[in-house]
Amino acid sequence: MDSLAQILATVTSSLLQLIIYSWKGFWSMILDRNIIERMTNELAHSESFDEWLAKAAELDILTGSDVWRSNHHSNIYDYNLILTRRHRLKAIRESGDVYAMMHLLRSGLLRNLGGITDPRLFCHSYLGTKHLIESYMDEVVSQLEQVADPKHVELPRQAKIDFFMETRQSFGSSALLLHGGASFGVYHLGVVKTLFEHDLLPRIISGASAGALMAALVCVKTDDELPSVFEEGGIDLSAFQRVGEKGNLSRKITRLMTQGYLLDIKVLQDCIQKNVGNLTFDEAFKKTKRVLNITVPSSSKSEGPKLLNYITSPNVLISSAACTAASMLGFYSTADLLAKDKSGNIIKWTPSAANYTNPITPSFFSYGAVGPETPLVRLSELFNVNHFIVSQANPYIVPFMSRGLRDRKSGMSDRLAVVILEKFAKVILAEIKHRMGQLNQIGILPHFFVQLVEEKVSGNVTIVPEVQLQDFSTLISNPTHKSIQYWILKGEQSTWPFLSMLKYRLMIELALDRILLKLREEASASAIQAGISIEGQQSNGARNHRRQKSGPKRLTPHSSSATASRRESNANVEAVTGPGKGESVSRVVRMTSYMEPGEQEFSGMNPHQHDPHQDHNLQPHQHADDPDDHPDSLDPGRPTPPSDPKRSKSLY
Repeated sequence: MDSLAQILATVTSSLLQLIIYSWKGFWSMILDRNIIERMTNELAHSESFDEWLAKAAELDILTGSDVWRSNHHSNIYDYNLILTRRHRLKAIRESGDVYAMMHLLRSGLLRNLGGITDPRLFCHSYLGTKHLIESYMDEVVSQLEQVADPKHVELPRQAKIDFFMETRQSFGSSALLLHGGASFGVYHLGVVKTLFEHDLLPRIISGASAGALMAALVCVKTDDELPSVFEEGGIDLSAFQRVGEKGNLSRKITRLMTQGYLLDIKVLQDCIQKNVGNLTFDEAFKKTKRVLNITVPSSSKSEGPKLLNYITSPNVLISSAACTAASMLGFYSTADLLAKDKSGNIIKWTPSAANYTNPITPSFFSYGAVGPETPLVRLSELFNVNHFIVSQANPYIVPFMSRGLRDRKSGMSDRLAVVILEKFAKVILAEIKHRMGQLNQIGILPHFFVQLVEEKVSGNVTIVPEVQLQDFSTLISNPTHKSIQYWILKGEQSTWPFLSMLKYRLMIELALDRILLKLREEASASAIQAGISIEGQQSNGARNHRRQKSGPKRLTPHSSSATASRRESNANVEAVTGPGKGESVSRVVRMTSYMEPGEQEFSGMNPHQHDPHQDHNLQPHQHADDPDDHPDSLDPGRPTPPSDPKRSKSLY
């Protein structure tokens, strides 16, 4: 009897402990969930990146994401492949065989090898992905730098340059696309600011609609000038301040009903001109080395929108292109494209292939439509772009899009709900577009809605802002310094969760750019130094030889000895830089500048015809092809020859 009582007491005690433990676990789960939700909300509204980073680290520990990162196993990526390649890379690096390093690197240098950049791998932790992937990427970058190390004397510098050029070409380039959307467009500046501060800003930037205005502001600024744009008061808004009461809502509605557009383009033109100036695409590229692309509409039914950049339209004014792009959706009246002629005068740009009309009138618009001449396809053709980062702020698209990693980094049930809602929203949007497309086929859909139906912009990484209902009330309001700072902060808050993903997507690409730039600078400095040294030796030798034969004689710039001297100098340059590169030392000088994929390399200076009647006017040490004798040779588009004393000082 006593034993039975003891058994019952033991069972009762165990059941009681189980109930208490379960009850505590239940309340702990609820409390932890509340803490996670509170911290996630605080994280989304962080005022600075340091604040965001500290809270993200706490959340990773609280949710166990740090443990998840330490575990190699996952069905999302091929961890066995990555683990094996990392071991092989380490083994070859320790052996010191540079040729084996080059072979192994080239055989698997892909942006998404084994699925390592799958977005699902960045939905668990705010701070990064699997430690295996991070260590593998670090090993790849370290080995690329080791191949470029000057201590590997068995590998010629030109062979290194060729290797990295071919690797860079096969790896592809990234581009930042800024899209949308009226007053929401200022949000793009926050995205650019975050990427710039973390050294992740691609040099190829494209803008459409209001995104073109932001792209223009960014791409005319050097790295030293760009931070001032993000500061309060960094953008000149005096053009909007002068409008005053004339820009109220009733006036805009009246203008829409009577003239067909909401906003006056003249005010925008004044603002953009004050902030961008009269720089052309070509001038901006030479100043900043950023490749600006702006999409402008075309009224031809057989053509899609046109992509303007320093290759397709080098002399077009950026300010006029940005204003033309802003009128794509009919918010602004139309604007003419302007360009500079040979004398620097501003003229209207009217190529036969383009005829820009009021976008409110029926015309063809197919931005992103499937076809060989769409802007995204054209961007890939010109600059070898295969990785697109999209900053999407179009007000008619943002509400239907997921807020990205912020939503997916919550609990499992929340992630499932987000996925279901996102798919449901996509179905609704697709159905609306389908019905509007049917109306468009029979010709009764207004052009404004045609643009909404045809626009299809998708990227490898898409960043969208979190907007509130009250934000739509300012959709067509004139910008103020306060509103600009508000949207810049929104852009930063939207981009911070994507930094870890973008870091590992761009890590190899940026390393290749950095190494190539360093190798070019080393090759240029060595080639110019060797060329000057040999030319001096040959000139002195030729002068001494003639003095022995016929007495002192001045060496003219076009004598055979000078020609031979230049030939020897070019031969030495060719020996350092590779076959075909010794034709002009100016080509070597060109190598010191940063060259993006698609940048046109100069094969040498444009030769000037020699006039024998001008020889007697030359100074004793002045060549007939001295740039001082030809003003057009000082064109900023041409590399300055090393004989120019100004350029020589900068090189040394």
